[in-house]
Amino acid sequence: MSDLLAEVFPERVELEVVDSEPRVTTMGAMAAFTDRGLILTVADAGAIESFPTGTKVRGSYGDHSGFCQFVTEVVETQASDSPDAPGIIRLQPPKQISTTQRRRFVRADVDMTIPCALLDSKNQAFLSAPGEVSNLGGGGLKMVIAAHPSLVEGSKLALAFFLPGSDPILVLGRVVQVTVDPEGPATIRLAFTSIDADSRERVERYAYRKLGGTAAAKLWSSGKITSTQPSPP
Repeated sequence: MSDLLAEVFPERVELEVVDSEPRVTTMGAMAAFTDRGLILTVADAGAIESFPTGTKVRGSYGDHSGFCQFVTEVVETQASDSPDAPGIIRLQPPKQISTTQRRRFVRADVDMTIPCALLDSKNQAFLSAPGEVSNLGGGGLKMVIAAHPSLVEGSKLALAFFLPGSDPILVLGRVVQVTVDPEGPATIRLAFTSIDADSRERVERYAYRKLGGTAAAKLWSSGKITSTQPSPP
């Protein structure tokens, strides 16, 4: 399962009026989340009146993967013409989205085959084999690859990624977990130990696009999304 689904495109956001006493909140469904702004649909018709244009608000959302918050301002509200239809609250793009997450890097489910070279420690040689990658992020990956006696926790692999519209990305990694099928291949989790900053950013942008589209990738690359210290697992 991917790690930061909430950070990319939340389904629901809790809005709270900043410095309000008593506390004023409402829950909205996300209709649009881009670098041009956020649009929430609100089922509670009475809540629309509590969030007039110009109101400073705090947005919060999250799931098992992390918790996200931002502060922004209401730029427009539209009350519903029908009791059965939701109202709308439109927000300015947040200058920053802070997150608390379990992992440092977001990961996305993918389906790709990449060339790999495993260091055969006994014979001091590299063995080549394709890897079927199912999960990828800036910090590592999960993949299925042919089993080998040298493929154990701590093994070193050299990999090449071929992402759409870019030159190959070359990385070195260390196996942190390996599960071997007695009658088949091995499933491994690999942590990148050597990857340049530009290549890591390309992998991260690719993962964000896989999860949430180009809008989320733009927010991340522009620096509007920042991370706090990882929380304990």
